[in-house]
Amino acid sequence: MGYGTTRCLIVDVPVDMDAGYPEPETGPSDSPDPYLREAPSDGYFDLASVLEGTPIELQRRILAGEVTPNVVLLSGSRWEDPQPGAVTVNFPTSPWFSAGGPMLYGGALAWFLEAAMGGAVYSSLGPGQVFGTLDMNVRFTRPVYINSGDITVRAEVQHMGRRMRIASADMTDSEGNRVAMATSSVLVVEGGIRALMQGWVPDEVLQA
Repeated sequence: MGYGTTRCLIVDVPVDMDAGYPEPETGPSDSPDPYLREAPSDGYFDLASVLEGTPIELQRRILAGEVTPNVVLLSGSRWEDPQPGAVTVNFPTSPWFSAGGPMLYGGALAWFLEAAMGGAVYSSLGPGQVFGTLDMNVRFTRPVYINSGDITVRAEVQHMGRRMRIASADMTDSEGNRVAMATSSVLVVEGGIRALMQGWVPDEVLQA
């Protein structure tokens, strides 16, 4: 014996079954997640500039739009003209930096602080020099809400030894309230970028 199938539609609002509706707007279709999208390939200086250029001048070339590092595009950061050993950076309070609530994720704020302190240290280096961060200490003083205007980080090198540099940073919200402060210490790498690139770049290029 066969059984028939009955289908029914239960709704609690009036529905016009013959009406036509536009396709829903689902956002960009090139990738479901931003980190999966292909990164720009032009966000780098050429090797000669890295080996011979003065860091603060490289930073100013970035400000002039000659090169835009990918991390700048990712974070939406806007850097002001650096001074030797000091920088100021502005960051948006984008919902992309939320961990699911109305406030910015603390790790994102720490990232911004470290970026500014690293920029301050980098502006104090000589041609071909590079550094590595050893540690960082952050104190959060109040929350930062998404879509609440730019936050500003001012960073400065406090100790400028030959191999050791110590920097500090102060973060304020769009109303000028302090929301975080940080310190970090870095090690200036002996031999500079040439030492780090040995094995990656032919010796004749590094010694040119």
